[in-house]
Amino acid sequence: MDSKLIQTARMTKKFLFSLDEGLYIVSGIMATDYYNPPGPHEFMEYVASRDEREAQWKRIKEVYSDGRTFMVFKDEADFCLYEEDFIKDNLHRSEEFGWA
Repeated sequence: MDSKLIQTARMTKKFLFSLDEGLYIVSGIMATDYYNPPGPHEFMEYVASRDEREAQWKRIKEVYSDGRTFMVFKDEADFCLYEEDFIKDNLHRSEEFGWA
């Protein structure tokens, strides 16, 4: 993969507040089973400034993403590369096993 996934972790208030401002966070690890296509992510945003972080935590809770696994990227472009690589990898596997 060419993308730069920084880390994955369960989203808690403590974890959110530990992140550097400006990192890109995305809820939900994409499904790796070959029968269901990846669904949309419930939450995708840049980590807010310290004074806006409480409001960001509230938005995470509003979509029930607290407690879920989040991926952390340097920016949105790295996340897009990650998704492209994931799709290419799974298409290759599908063809390899005759599922495409």
